[in-house]
Amino acid sequence: MTELYAWAGAAITFILAIIGAWWSGHSKGKSTAETKAAQEQSEASVKAAQAVTEHQSTVVKEASNAEQKVSNSSDADVDSKLLNKWQRKE
Repeated sequence: MTELYAWAGAAITFILAIIGAWWSGHSKGKSTAETKAAQEQSEASVKAAQAVTEHQSTVVKEASNAEQKVSNSSDADVDSKLLNKWQRKE
């Protein structure tokens, strides 16, 4: 009977060791995946912020160029360009 308890104890210990190893690996894998996801998210937000900044600078440059073009043109040239661009063509 004692030998039966020894075998049962050894089997239970073996099963608990396997479960413990699996749980440890699962926890490490989960933390690694979470770290990687957080890093990718921060990189994506940096890229998005850079894209917004680049777009804003492009818009400011275009507006500045348009203002400079208008200020360098005569009133008649500005009027004729606006009329040509926005006139209804039927």
